[in-house]
Amino acid sequence: MGDKKVSGGLIQSQLDRLKDPMKVALLGFQEGMGFVPYGGIGVEAYRVAKNDNSQVRAAAARFLAHDPDPMSGDALVQIALADNNATVRQAALDALTERGDATCIERLQRNLSDPKVAVRYRTAATILHLSDLQKKGTRRKASQALELQ
Repeated sequence: MGDKKVSGGLIQSQLDRLKDPMKVALLGFQEGMGFVPYGGIGVEAYRVAKNDNSQVRAAAARFLAHDPDPMSGDALVQIALADNNATVRQAALDALTERGDATCIERLQRNLSDPKVAVRYRTAATILHLSDLQKKGTRRKASQALELQ
């Protein structure tokens, strides 16, 4: 009737795969790793790490908690407010909690309307903790001023 197939079919797709040098190299690597004991585990770990780097970004945010540079605190606030991944935003909030810098409370209040419930709760806990630290700090300063008089 003169109709044309929509796709080339299974065999044609396999032949197309063999014509692409990168796909052939990847196929050879994957098949070769089958002969290495436990080699498939490393390949799968690489594949997961390559596709999703959110765990790496979350770990980096946690390490910024102890950095004394004020720019790292600002970076953590930006990550907590704007990162695409909720895990990374939560890690940034944890790091801000560890830093104990209460100057970011007003900026964090935007996160109380985050679509993810876990991020909203973590933000509320961070704000409460930082507010408590701020109150303790003002009390401590006031008592030190009284002692000096």
